[in-house]
Amino acid sequence: MSSTHPPTLPAPADERDADAARVPDSVEVDAALVDNVLATLRGLQWPSLITAVVFSALLWRQRGGPWPLIWGAIAMAAELAWMALLRFHARQVMQGSAAERAHFGRRLRWPWALYGALWGCSVLIFAGSQGASAALMVSWLILVCIGALSIAALAPHRPSLMAYINSFAGALVVSYAVVLALLPQVAWINGLMLVLLLVYWFALVHIGRTQHEVFLRAMTLQHRNALLIDSLQARSADLEQALDARRRFLAVATHDIRQPVHALRLYADMLQQDPDQVDDLAPRIVKSSAAVNSLFDNLFDLALLDWGRLHPVPQPVCLHELLTDMEVQARPAMHDKGLRLRLRTSRALQCARVTTDRVMMQRILGNLVANAIRYTDQGGVLLALRGTLSAPRLEVWDTGAGIAPHEQAQVFQEFFKSGQHTGTQDGFGLGLTVVQQLARQTGCSVSVRSQLGRGSVFRIALPPASVHSGCAPG
Repeated sequence: MSSTHPPTLPAPADERDADAARVPDSVEVDAALVDNVLATLRGLQWPSLITAVVFSALLWRQRGGPWPLIWGAIAMAAELAWMALLRFHARQVMQGSAAERAHFGRRLRWPWALYGALWGCSVLIFAGSQGASAALMVSWLILVCIGALSIAALAPHRPSLMAYINSFAGALVVSYAVVLALLPQVAWINGLMLVLLLVYWFALVHIGRTQHEVFLRAMTLQHRNALLIDSLQARSADLEQALDARRRFLAVATHDIRQPVHALRLYADMLQQDPDQVDDLAPRIVKSSAAVNSLFDNLFDLALLDWGRLHPVPQPVCLHELLTDMEVQARPAMHDKGLRLRLRTSRALQCARVTTDRVMMQRILGNLVANAIRYTDQGGVLLALRGTLSAPRLEVWDTGAGIAPHEQAQVFQEFFKSGQHTGTQDGFGLGLTVVQQLARQTGCSVSVRSQLGRGSVFRIALPPASVHSGCAPG
């Protein structure tokens, strides 16, 4: 006998790839760039604080008075605020999604703009002081270094980089112009320095953009390589599981198929020895050969679907005639088991026709009806056409054993058989897989509702756009 739960195939890697792709690549990359910037800044927290202290001391030495101390206090408060923000990012934001981390990075533009303006405006402290030109030269050189270092730290995240550079260099240019305006005399070298400062601003923007593009390409490539590796690993795992499932299925099918084949050989030997038993043996031969044919038909359909070689051929099909034909085909099997077969068609759909593949629809209904008969010992089977032209559906009801709630989501998987049914007489676990794949080919959807001990109902929802009214024969 076959195992209670034959091997089931894993969900395709494409489905997992689709779930991963719900977050766009640009968001993932942007989040990674934000993380990169803030990780770099975490290593520069104390050097930045020390620089602010040293620079404010230099300002106080050159100018004296309260303004250097006020600027230094504001700068140190800003550095401490950045420390707190970086700690918040590391402890909470980093645990969030890519979209949340990217949004956090975009919100940092204003803090970066204020921080850059704070450093750029430091030149104003020298306004009106003795020897201001020499002091401005020293502060300018220091600030040039600070601006250049900012590119290395902020280049990965363009919004932060541009906000800082433009506010820093813009404040620097304006502050330097104000200082020059307050000088009693302006030498030509001071005007040249202002021009050089404008060139410096342009250079910062150009170099920053170039560095950002380098970081962006590198991070995008790294992200896509990671996705590719994950996808390859997932597909490899799926392939291994699929091959393992196929191997186990072949072992199960080989064992189970021996029963009807062995029975056919036994019946043939009995007929050869005693031809008078033909009336008794003929139904058994038909039943055994039908089991083998059903397996081969399902395997052939699955192979064609997997290879993409089975395509629907749309044509007008009368739904009522489709059910009537199925009733005629199923009546002998129902009679053999002593079951009742009923047909119900909604009045609104008596003349409904659907543009679909007739053979595929017959195969779908045939597998569902065969399953209903196989698992029903008392009562009967109902074929129904219900709904409206805008929402038609075919239904197959039975009063059989039913399906456990935890198994209903698995019945369409390849090789799955309920724990209550084992052996070849209960099928090979392929019929419903074929039903679902053929339904997808024809644009239909299949659902199941079942209750243990009371039976099941399978519903085929037809695409409304393909249904129309008309009684002309197809």
